[in-house]
Amino acid sequence: MPSTGNRRITTTTWLIIGAAATTIVLWASAFVVIRAAAPVFSPGSMTLGRQIGAALLLTVFVAMRSARTKRRPQLPRWRPFLGVVLWAFLSFLVYNISLNTAGHYLDAGTMSFIVNIAPIIVALLAGLFMGEGFPGRLFLGMGVALAGVGIIAFGGDPSQISILGIGLALLCAVTYAVGTVLQKVLLRTVDPLMMTWIGCTSAVVMCLPFLPGLIAELQAAPPEAIWSLVFLGVGPTAIAFITWGYVLSRVSAGRSAASTYLVPPVVVIMAWLTIDEIPPVLSILGGALSLAGVALATIKLRRRGDESQVADMEKAPA
Repeated sequence: MPSTGNRRITTTTWLIIGAAATTIVLWASAFVVIRAAAPVFSPGSMTLGRQIGAALLLTVFVAMRSARTKRRPQLPRWRPFLGVVLWAFLSFLVYNISLNTAGHYLDAGTMSFIVNIAPIIVALLAGLFMGEGFPGRLFLGMGVALAGVGIIAFGGDPSQISILGIGLALLCAVTYAVGTVLQKVLLRTVDPLMMTWIGCTSAVVMCLPFLPGLIAELQAAPPEAIWSLVFLGVGPTAIAFITWGYVLSRVSAGRSAASTYLVPPVVVIMAWLTIDEIPPVLSILGGALSLAGVALATIKLRRRGDESQVADMEKAPA
């Protein structure tokens, strides 16, 4: 009969898997929705609308928790608070504007293949600043992943692939990676819900210059485009960043980021089923090579991974 400790580990493992799966599906859907909404909303307007929807929903979540616990929300001290604002600037402002702009130039699947080399950058940063080490296969995997991006960029028909779009997707990968490592550090002192709420609210303030454009575009937008904008705020932003924060608070930054290599295949399937969009053949081949490089660089051998996960969960808060 398993001990209480083993039951706790098993329960925590399933919670981590569920949170990671929720994040993956919601983030995958964002690529497809952004691609569908790109003709209607400009990149800045889409970013502001997404953050307003997320901030409103998160405010409700914070108020509900406060009512349940009978405690007023506790803001972090000024240094962590400024760290959260910086994280919001990278993860919500720079990342989203870059991704929304890339959606005008690249199909959803190609965007996701390029953005999801980010786990390699996360692993490098985690090794440099968080003491997670440099596995020997990291640099080999990086070379394989970059070769895949090279195939996407230079191996296909120039009329189907935009170098500007690829550059913007690579910028998304970098800002996502830096944001993930920063989020991992901040989660030591700030809980996921409070961090996401402060981040989204800060991003709304940063995006206010786009408000006149958003108002004008909303007036001309069809209802389905408006609902797409609402979904981007509620799902891939508010809910997904809370679940991702839960994962990051219990698993190492490098290992948790590796799980997102599942996003591109989900994106390709979603885009095919919903907007009848399939990446060019060489984008699929280059993307598959990039994902293989990410897996080689970041996924540990099963025995070592299991031991690491148990150690991580034993150190994690209940």
